[in-house]
Amino acid sequence: MSADWPEVSIEELKASSKNAIAMGPFGSRIKAENFVEDGIPIIKGGNLTGDFIVEDKFDFLTEEKADELKTSNAFRSDIVITHRGTIGQVGIIPDNSKFERYVVSQSQLKVTLDQEKVNPYFVYHRFSSAVYVPPKNPPFSHQNPYTNNVFLENIALKYVPFMEH
Repeated sequence: MSADWPEVSIEELKASSKNAIAMGPFGSRIKAENFVEDGIPIIKGGNLTGDFIVEDKFDFLTEEKADELKTSNAFRSDIVITHRGTIGQVGIIPDNSKFERYVVSQSQLKVTLDQEKVNPYFVYHRFSSAVYVPPKNPPFSHQNPYTNNVFLENIALKYVPFMEH
């Protein structure tokens, strides 16, 4: 049965929205002076220490600033992956998260999947297993390890028919 499952890329499974796979904003777009006491939380690497986003230590942005960074907004069932620095960190925003909307930091990227095609929790499980092996060696010795959305889009997974998730 599993031998018959086709391989599909994340590109084929992502949602049709324009920013279904997007990196966090460039560092200069979020400054300490943008932080507020309450608002839209920023997901950083420290929030990716378990299966689900750890929701106890956030910096917050105003709604207006989060709107300005809309390409980096993440929502429930989105997968968040560290693309620079501590490669291999991955988490999913649970359906019962404290917040409806988040902004991913400059070291994260988010993936919104087409839930008509695939269960995001299934893909998250694949990313958090040995199937997801991002590049560890940067092209220049002075750089931190990194990955990007093109690498991510081309990851191929066995496509399990929805009824078998």
